[in-house]
Formats: sequence, structure tokens, C-alpha cells
Amino acid sequence: ADFTGYIYVQVLTGSCTNGAPAPPFDYIPVPVGLRYRTYNCATVTAGVLTSPSSNICQGNSVQLSVVAAPGAAVQWQLNGTDIAFGNSNTYFANTPGVYTATVSLPGSACAAAPTNATTLNAATANISYDGLPAICNEQPKVLLANTGTELTYEWRYNGSISPGATLPSFSATLPGQYNVKIVFQECTSQDSVMVTSGTTPPSPLIIPLGVTTFCIGENVVLDATSLSGYNYQWEVNDLIIPEATFNTFQADSSGNYSLVIINTAGCEATSNSINVVEYDCSAGLNDSQSAASSIYPNPTSDFLTIQIPENQNLVSVSVMDTHGRVILNQPVNGSTHLLKLSVNNLATGFYFLQIVRNNSTSTSKFFKAN
Repeated sequence: ADFTGYIYVQVLTGSCTNGAPAPPFDYIPVPVGLRYRTYNCATVTAGVLTSPSSNICQGNSVQLSVVAAPGAAVQWQLNGTDIAFGNSNTYFANTPGVYTATVSLPGSACAAAPTNATTLNAATANISYDGLPAICNEQPKVLLANTGTELTYEWRYNGSISPGATLPSFSATLPGQYNVKIVFQECTSQDSVMVTSGTTPPSPLIIPLGVTTFCIGENVVLDATSLSGYNYQWEVNDLIIPEATFNTFQADSSGNYSLVIINTAGCEATSNSINVVEYDCSAGLNDSQSAASSIYPNPTSDFLTIQIPENQNLVSVSVMDTHGRVILNQPVNGSTHLLKLSVNNLATGFYFLQIVRNNSTSTSKFFKAN
């Protein structure tokens, strides 16, 4: 290789034992004639990634390899992100995704170059189902295995093969353990689920302990205190609210709130929905946002008077028992904000009054006396 100019060697002018002088040091020019190593960067950074399979079989890994020039450094990536400690010429992959590696030559000016990419798929069986794995009210529970091309299926019930059950879905009609075996190319994978049996509980009734329309920063407590012996899960707009697993919930933002109860058998039921409206008090209420309703007298022995603000119209009024069953429904004809409802025929006890007006609904509790 041709070289022009000087190599400079840094040398201390003093002794290591009797105290070296402070810098600067002397720089001694070295004549041309030393041997230098040159690199063809396109060659030393051209690593090739190889993989014995494109599938990660369940419980196993795939050994990926990079063939690179001697002395080259390797850095593995998964989906474009460097893998920590992935610096050897081999890597055992157990996560599906796109794998690449970059090859560089330490101490040289050669830029790191990426290898070819390889995609690994997860050949893993997985059973899914709607809700919980329970047969409720003798209704079959549909079990779904993951789908794909070139897959074959074998279903088992309590360890015994179910003849003809070779589709991705299986209808479970009896409680017990269900297993699916999936074969794909060189991979065999399995998954299982225990299915229980029980009765669907009655739909719960939730009521707001206060007005459901409030200013920003306020809230309303939604209550289902008449329930016991269940697991609870609150939802807003049909989406699960994380960690909302008690029989009451403090709603502080707009949305349609409901409660799912689950009994010990794994069967569930969903409550009525409560619409909560949070608004900017400085902007005022519009016609679709409700203000508080008034019901009186409470307790009552014969009539209930329902009154809403004059800018609202009653649509219907319903009386429900403590299980949420409607036992009296009173449609309202015309535009009115005042109604007198006869409850004389009701038995003594607590009831809920659901008031529908314009596009909003509210629920209140009252007591029917003798």
C-alpha cells in the first residue's frame, strides 16, 4: 500500500522510575517503509445471516448465524432494535419477528453494514374464547384456535381424541379439559383450557348516588350494593376499566358506564348502562345535558311526583325492583316536565325509578310505604 506523510509516535523523554516530565512530549517522525494493513470495506462488513428454519416451534428456539470476516464485530437486531448482549456470531431466537445483524470492523473507518433479514414466525397453539371459559345455562362455549395456512388441528376432551374435530373451532358442550394440537411444517404445538359449567346470574342494576351531570373535577358514585358473592368488572363505553373491580365505582368523566358481574362458575351478566356527562360549567348546559330530577314524596304510599327542569321533556318513566326487572312502565305523551305516577299497587319495599328525558336517563331510589 502506498503511504505519504509521517507516522507520529508519542514517547516520554523521561524515565518511568525517576519521574517523567510533564507534557508536551517529543514526537519523532518515522520514515516510510513500515507495513500497513488496508481493508476492502465491502468485503469485511458483508456478513450473511443464515437460519435453519423460519418457524419457532413451541418451547424451542432457532439458532441464527452470521458468517463474517475474521475480526469483525456483530450486533443483532430484532425488528430494527439492537438486542442487548447480542454480539456473537450466533444467536438463539425464541421471539417471533424480523431479525437482522450489522457487521463492522473495530478500529477501521469502514461503516457498519446490515446483513440480509430473516423473519421468524411463532408456531404456537393458542385457544381463545369470548368472555370466560364457562358453559352457562347449558349454552355451548365456542373455543377458537389460532388460524393460518398449512395448519392441521386435533382436538381432545379430557385426554381423548374427538373424532372429526379437525377445524380451528370447537364447540364445548360439557365441562372438562379441552386440548388442541396444531401441526405446521416441522412444528407441533399444543394448548389447553379448563371449561366450567354454571348458571348465568340475573342482570345487575346499578344506580347513581347523585346527579350524573356535573362540572369538570366533580364525580358521581355508581352503586350496586344489593349484589354479593360475585366478582365485579366496571366498563365505560364497553371497554374494561383497569382495577375497577368493586361493587361501587366513582365516575369522574363522560361516558356510558356498566357493570359486569361474574359468579363462581365463571358465568357473567351485564347491568344497565348509566350515562355520565362531565361539562365545563363556565360554558353552561345545553339542552341535551340533564340537570337534577326531583321525585317526591319519598317514602310514598300512593303517588310519586316526578319533576324535571322546564327546558327538558319527559319521554318515559319506569319502576324497577331491586333485581332490575321492570314492573311498571309509564310512557309520556306530549311535552311535559311534570308527572304524577300512581304506585299504590306496589308491595312495600325499595324500588328504583328510571326517568328518560330527551336523550338522557337517570335512576333514583324510593321506598313504597303502607
